[in-house]
Formats: sequence, structure tokens, C-alpha cells
Amino acid sequence: MGRATITARFFGEDDKPAAQHKAVLQIFLGSRSAWMSLASGASDQTGLLQIVLDNALIEPDKAIPAMRLIEDGSPAPRMLGAPYGMRTLLSGRERVLEVDFGEIEMLGETAYPRQAASAALAREAGAVAGVPRKTGTNQTMVFKTLDRNPALREAVSGRSIPSAGLVINAGPEVAGRVETVTVRDAATGTAAPAIALGTASIEADQFRAIILQKDSLISSRDQQLSARVAELAQANARAESLEAQLGAATERAEQAEGEVARIKAAEEEPAEVTKVIGGIGSKLAEANAALGTGKTPFRLGAVKIDLRGRMTNDGGGIVMGGASKDGSGLTAELFVDRPQAQGTPREDSAVPDCRGLTSAAAQRVLRSVGFRMRSAEQRLAPGQGTPGQALMQHPAAGGAAPLGTEILVVFGMAAAQDN
Repeated sequence: MGRATITARFFGEDDKPAAQHKAVLQIFLGSRSAWMSLASGASDQTGLLQIVLDNALIEPDKAIPAMRLIEDGSPAPRMLGAPYGMRTLLSGRERVLEVDFGEIEMLGETAYPRQAASAALAREAGAVAGVPRKTGTNQTMVFKTLDRNPALREAVSGRSIPSAGLVINAGPEVAGRVETVTVRDAATGTAAPAIALGTASIEADQFRAIILQKDSLISSRDQQLSARVAELAQANARAESLEAQLGAATERAEQAEGEVARIKAAEEEPAEVTKVIGGIGSKLAEANAALGTGKTPFRLGAVKIDLRGRMTNDGGGIVMGGASKDGSGLTAELFVDRPQAQGTPREDSAVPDCRGLTSAAAQRVLRSVGFRMRSAEQRLAPGQGTPGQALMQHPAAGGAAPLGTEILVVFGMAAAQDN
């Protein structure tokens, strides 16, 4: 629901404020292609009309419909005026629309019928009963004078105006009345024949036709201006919304940029090698303990880790984050045993038989049960054994040794060729 304040000020034929003049506010509904009455009111002693209303059809944040003021008439309502300007203000947490119809001079019985430019659109009968007030000029009298003197109306309407313009001079006053009016070319000073006003008073209301015609055009332009003002208000609201969204997006981008900078800075911080390897070893020990408590217990053997990064000059730290340009890094081999209770001997395990195995096979077998391998070679005599296979080991197969013990395995080496 929108809130609106509508103001106008009425003046009579004597150029004095018109009190207690009733008027009706209407808006144009595009969905019905018709005018709809919203509210009515009457002017006070100063001629001021003020209407305050709350209505769902008027929403200051959205497109504002065309408006007009009318008064009762027969057979159709008579138009008093269209808005001169409007604006929206923030009152507390509510937007208020202010519409000003300006100062309106009442034409009374001199109201004239509105003429449509296109017969196809001339569906609404009505008359113009109010025009914008001009201080010091009684337009009602001007309209009457133009009606009474066709020659003056012809000159003022522009049909016979010289290209340089014209000047209208009133003749001498006689007993408070102007007897003649002269139309003069502004460039050459040439005067047209004087127009006799006879007993017409200085009311000069014969300007009615041309001024009312211009007023009809002004009213049309006012309605167009009101529509443009409404469109501008709607565009401003959209711009404010987009500006708020842009500000929020900019703030999120700045936060993301700061987070990226923090991550990059953290990537450049060196980590202590002993802490990295120790941490990995601790996790492996925990995993090894968990594996040993399973239904089918088994244990981890040697674990090889390859740390890629940039080593510090003292060799005690490493900057992680992929292989470095200088190829530096660190490779380590961890042997993880099951944790032993303090004061208890280390657990022993049976030494497997590696004889006849290749170096790779023997190393896998030993690691699978928790031993390390140290290899040696022995040259074979012609026809003795197979090169590359294990010939002997120490400790011997079938015995027991503490987990992590290094087992020496001797592999055969091909016999030397005679020259």
C-alpha cells in the first residue's frame, strides 16, 4: 500500500483564492483504459486543496499512474488540471509520494469542451474548467474578449502573425474601459486596423480560444511529463538496488582476495622437516596399532615418503607446494612398529626364508613381517647357483628376531668369464 499527498490551490475569476471548491482526484488505470476516482476534497479559505490517502494503487517505489483533478459537470466531468510535479520522500521507514497540481484558475461558465485530434480516440466527453494561473492576468476575461472579437482571436491564434512577431497595444481608457486594441508588427512597426472593442471592458476575455487551446496541449505534455517522472523514479530505484548488489559483490570479492593472499602467504611459510616426518610417523603408528587389533591382524612395513618443495638453507625446513624449480626436496623411509608397553621387551617375529628369491622379492617378504633387508653379493663358481637369487641369509630362516631387525641376504653374482 502506498501513501500520497496531493495539493493544489484554486483561484476565481477575480484572481482571489477560491474557498470550498470541491475537486475529485482520479488516476488512469491502463488495465481498464479508464479513469478511476480515488478521493475528493474541498479547498480552504486560502484556496488550498490537500488530499492525503493510503491506497494500494499508488506505490511510490513503482510506476506511478497518470493523475488529474476534475469537478462535477453535466453531462460529463470537467477537468481542472494535471500534476506540475511529483517526488517521493522517505518518512520514517515509509516512502511518501508528493504530487503538486500548482495554482489553478477556475474558468466557471467559460469552460470549453476538449477537442480530440483523432476522432478514433475521442471517446471521452468533457470540458476544461481550470487553467494554470498567471499572476496579474485574469484569463477568464481574456477568453471572453476573444470570443467577442474574431479579428483579435485570428491575430492572437497565430494565423496572421508577421514573421517578426506582433505587439498588441491597448487604446486610451475611456471611463475605465479600453475602446480599441491595435495589433502591430514588432519588426516594422506597421499597425493593422484598430480592433474596436465597443463597450467591452478591460476584462479582455477574448483571448480564450488560443489560450485554452495551448492549455490543452500543456495538459497533455504535463501528463507525459508525469509518466516520465514515474519512469525515472522507477529507474532510480532499480539503480539503487543494483548499486547495493554491486557493493555486496565487491565486499565478497575483497574478502576472497584477502583469503587468497593469506593462503599464498601460508604456502611460503617453511615447515620443520622433523615435525613433518614425525607427524606422519605418529599417524602411521596409530594406524599400525589399529591394524594389529583387527580380526585378522597385520602390520605396516617400511613406508617411503617423498616431500616435494623448497628446502631452507639450513636444511631444517621445507616450503611445501609441489616440486621447486631447483629440484630440491626430501625422501625418507619410515619403519613403523607396534607400540610396546613401557618396560616390556620388543616383540619378536619369525625370520622368513629368503633363499632362492630375487632382491625385490626378498625385500617385500621381509618388510611384510616387519624386518629390514641389507643385501650383499657373492660371485658364483661355474655351474653353481643362479645369478640374482639369494644364496644365504643371517639370521637364518626359522629363527626369531625383534621386529625391525636388519636381515643380511647374500645374492649370487655371475661367474667371471675366462679371457
